[in-house]
Amino acid sequence: MLYSHSAVASRGFLLRERGSRHSHTSQQAASTSLSLSFLEEEIHRLRLRMEVLFEQEQSLTSPHVVEASNELDIKINEYIKCNERIRKPEHRA
Repeated sequence: MLYSHSAVASRGFLLRERGSRHSHTSQQAASTSLSLSFLEEEIHRLRLRMEVLFEQEQSLTSPHVVEASNELDIKINEYIKCNERIRKPEHRA
């Protein structure tokens, strides 16, 4: 049987809830991995959008291309921060 870390006292007995053995840290890592995958998809989508706009405008300084580039930069920065959290997990006392 697999049990989580949650426990409940009932009639003098200690009962554990059924669930996964994964700790809170592994659940956070899984969640962060999903976030990274989502961000990778968003980055890919935004890059394609920027490329299409560039093809249409034929200018890197077009307001539409610059706006798309800024949105892409924001997502890339989010990805970097999220990736750093995976590599440097929070230390808890």
